[in-house]
Amino acid sequence: MAKQQITGGARSPKKKRRPSPYGYGRDNEFMIGLEKIGAVVWINLLWLASSLLVITIGLATAAAYDAGRRRGLSTSDSIAARWWSTIKTNWRTTGIFGLLAVLVAGAGLLTFWNLASQGPAAWALPVVLCAGAMTMLLFWCVPLATRFSNGWWRTLSNGFILSLSHLLSTLVLMIVLAATFLAVWLFFPLVFILPGLVIILWARWFERLMRKHGFLPTVPAPSAVVNP
Repeated sequence: MAKQQITGGARSPKKKRRPSPYGYGRDNEFMIGLEKIGAVVWINLLWLASSLLVITIGLATAAAYDAGRRRGLSTSDSIAARWWSTIKTNWRTTGIFGLLAVLVAGAGLLTFWNLASQGPAAWALPVVLCAGAMTMLLFWCVPLATRFSNGWWRTLSNGFILSLSHLLSTLVLMIVLAATFLAVWLFFPLVFILPGLVIILWARWFERLMRKHGFLPTVPAPSAVVNP
């Protein structure tokens, strides 16, 4: 008796299941998110450690800016290595801006101390002007010194012009910094993440601004970038 012929098409291959974003491995979304959070905390800790002497706040902010502006944040030792490299490369100019920021902060505190008894109408304007000068020095001049090789005086004038020409961004940044200070004052553990996060977000925005005005080359598509 002839064997019964089996008819029908070949069995279709099984579809590969999409890996869960919460699975193991460094290529899933969950682990990538954890690495980015860890990098933010690591940058923040390095910034705090580098700012312990107070007058080194310019150096610390420059290194945090350089680390935050880069794509693909990683918690590897490359952040620390790049950190000290940035400080050694830009210590002169960024150190001057950090020292000026400390002097301006001291002037603001002294003004508040002397005029506090006279009410906010007496000290509000000088303190706000000092806060604006500090914002210009640390968040406009320091990034310019990190990205461009100009003397400190020319960088100061460029930072002053940019902070005024983008006055709305400067005011929003001042509000964010004030809110960060208040949040840290109310819940101190936030000091280990919020300052670094603000610097990183500002670095990303500042880089886009510089590219928009043609001061920096346009970044290639992410698929073509290996290690920006």
